[in-house]
Amino acid sequence: MTTTLLLLLLNATPAATGPTALPAKFEADLVRVTPETRDGKTITFYTDSGGGLFLTDAAVKRLGLRTEAQKGQGDQPAMDVVHLPAFKPGAAIPPPLANDGRIGVMPAAMAAKNGFTEDGMLGEAWFGGRVWTWDYPARRLVLEGSGWKPDAAATRVPIGLRKGETNFPRISIRIDGETFDVLLDTGAMTTLKPEALAKLGDQGPARRATSMIVDSRFNAWRSRHPDGRVIEGAQGKSNAAMIEV
Repeated sequence: MTTTLLLLLLNATPAATGPTALPAKFEADLVRVTPETRDGKTITFYTDSGGGLFLTDAAVKRLGLRTEAQKGQGDQPAMDVVHLPAFKPGAAIPPPLANDGRIGVMPAAMAAKNGFTEDGMLGEAWFGGRVWTWDYPARRLVLEGSGWKPDAAATRVPIGLRKGETNFPRISIRIDGETFDVLLDTGAMTTLKPEALAKLGDQGPARRATSMIVDSRFNAWRSRHPDGRVIEGAQGKSNAAMIEV
């Protein structure tokens, strides 16, 4: 089941203008943002509230962007960074609020190792400090403006964030009589094997949004409910099983 999701992130300061629907594609509940540069080049970003922020080296070269060397901080290694290019009106996305609007560059070897096929990723550091609406039924990703107010009749779920740190959103869920915290991860994805897809039988694609749980809790649920639905070896790369909750 898909519903409209409103997420308020830490220290959010709505844009001074009204709401802006970003150029986005919703596919199997995964969201890709597709801005277009002033010279007509489209960039495809995978979006992930639980992910990183970068452009691939190949995309940087294709777009002709100038890189800058950035020193490592703490346990973060040194890396090249870039500013986003200028975009066409109506087909633009905002830069991140942190790091002077710059984003990291993923080396070609790392992109190949991870099988990353998009031009880049927009993660927690990009979503942070803003108010967003993920409207799954209407397939719209909206950056809310200064006039935004929550619907008084809407269902509200508290979002946990660590003050002064990253913008990874945390929610509490209750399953099988237990309440525990999970990452609200809009980019969690899996690719199902053909046989698993056939057993699932929901007519959806193999590559899709998913939810993930640690192995110990998975096994606890399975032990308590031996007649519950489980699909063995469902996921392509990890061979992980799926459980119906």
